[in-house]
Amino acid sequence: MTENTSLTVQEVADRWRCDYQVVARMARQRKIAAFKVGRLWRIPLSAVKEHESCNSISNSTEESGQPSGSTTKESGDERVFVLPNVN
Repeated sequence: MTENTSLTVQEVADRWRCDYQVVARMARQRKIAAFKVGRLWRIPLSAVKEHESCNSISNSTEESGQPSGSTTKESGDERVFVLPNVN
């Protein structure tokens, strides 16, 4: 894919492993650069990559098996993953 490529909401959702409605809401609320072709949203690949780079945590965290973009809170013997808010 080239930098001029645009992705569908479903393609971005698959890439981010989330529901397509999350991505559509982000587009509607202008939290990610997007444009409409008819009734369908398209998201430039460059905007997807920019959003990923601004919302990622270091690779050492991802290599630990922890969900990408999450943080950890430890309390006694419990380990809780806190996922980022994508609303």
